Amino acid sequence: NLSTIQAEPTFAYFLDLDKDKKMHVSSGIQLDFTHKSIDYYKLYFESQFVDPLTGFATYDGTNNGEGALGTDIYKSINHIDFNWGNLFLYNMNKNLDIWGGLVFTHLPSPKETFKGQPLGFGGVRNALNDREVAHFGARIGLSDKLDLRPSLLLQFQSKSREANIGTLVEYNLKGAPDNFTL
Repeated sequence: NLSTIQAEPTFAYFLDLDKDKKMHVSSGIQLDFTHKSIDYYKLYFESQFVDPLTGFATYDGTNNGEGALGTDIYKSINHIDFNWGNLFLYNMNKNLDIWGGLVFTHLPSPKETFKGQPLGFGGVRNALNDREVAHFGARIGLSDKLDLRPSLLLQFQSKSREANIGTLVEYNLKGAPDNFTL
């Protein structure tokens, strides 16, 4: 039985950089308080369900044996995480907005292991490695009702790399609020 409880308060600030309010910058931080626990006794394994003689699935209520060798059958961990991001937005004219931002997550690289050691299996460090994200986008007004919103998202964590490219087509319905998108 694995359970997770998290609280993630987020704080942000938005600032106009010019008197015409065409350039804006926003910065935000997020704190993450995490508690994870595991009860090994409540875990079920195939050997508890499959009868080795018949091969049929049955549950005989036997103990999974995880606490049999004197090990703790209930363990918990707590950690604090920190994330930070910035966004720049430029309203070039009524038909064109551009933006870009950077995000840095898991800045303290919190360790997650129930083994009570900073190293996990095989001596590998079991931590949430920091992740860097860069995102860019634009709003291109094609008419009073139709906008295109191309975007690019780049993510880097440890040896992993990811790029997402996409475009949203926005059509503003007649009589709908200004911020309504279909």
